[in-house]
Amino acid sequence: KGARNKALQRGELWFRPRYGYMNGEGHEWIINEQEATHVQRIFRLAAMGTPYPDILRELNTLEQQEETGRKWTHSMLTHLLKSEAYIGDYESGKTVRVTQKDGTIKTVKNEGYEDRIYIEDHHQAIISRELFKAVQDIIERGLLFAHKINTTADDCQLIRYASSLAEECCQ
Repeated sequence: KGARNKALQRGELWFRPRYGYMNGEGHEWIINEQEATHVQRIFRLAAMGTPYPDILRELNTLEQQEETGRKWTHSMLTHLLKSEAYIGDYESGKTVRVTQKDGTIKTVKNEGYEDRIYIEDHHQAIISRELFKAVQDIIERGLLFAHKINTTADDCQLIRYASSLAEECCQ
């Protein structure tokens, strides 16, 4: 843990880059252009209020056409949409490994077990902070669930705003 935390405090990432990035020199994250295009597409679709199943269908069709072998799942998609990595930030310590009473090791959400390290502007962003925030608001309101049928005027206004941000960011 000590070596990992010291490396993180120097801005050196311990883990492999997120989808949309690849390792450069010195473990620096650099944009993978093909994957970054997919990330922007995902955020654009989410900003438009496209339900998760429709985003997944489009993503999996793209991956199949490009013969990448990647198969997107709902959890992969939601993890991507909630990741601060796409605005250029990095957070370490979201989860930790803890030993259970029976001796098994389990990965759990870090709720005070260890310090978390947050690095702003660590690498080049793929989407804007404004778009990221708007998509987080859309997610929090449950607007990407296909069964969500009761949308308010505020929900519609948020989707219009997020869509305009996506058009600026993700052409």
